Amino acid sequence: MNYISRCFAKYDGAFTESLKAAGFSADHARQFVTTTVECVLYTIKHTDLKIIVKILLSEDPSRILNLIDIEDLTNTLAMNPVQVNSGMEAISPVMKLVFIKNSNEIVDAAASLAWSSQRKINSYGLSEFINTH
Repeated sequence: MNYISRCFAKYDGAFTESLKAAGFSADHARQFVTTTVECVLYTIKHTDLKIIVKILLSEDPSRILNLIDIEDLTNTLAMNPVQVNSGMEAISPVMKLVFIKNSNEIVDAAASLAWSSQRKINSYGLSEFINTH
């Protein structure tokens, strides 16, 4: 997870600039990037590994954004759905670049993250895991 976060941090300026070009203020852009990266990490951690790897190795790995719960993101950011969709469209090309340039390492990190999550579920039992996390 730290590797994926570092990859996104490395491109923070590009994410922010793409959002500012879409009409976001600098503060809203930073908040949007931070929250969306957290959502991507959550999505990687809680989605079937085969699906994640297939998306990350595709021609458009930014499709991982399609797996994010937009309603939850909208509520977390206190933005309306139109703003959130506009932001997602703005960061999609940067997200694609990040994933393509770092695909092998990100797939490895995603697999590790998903594996760790799955091991926790298996060691607790699913219902106990849900009740404690």
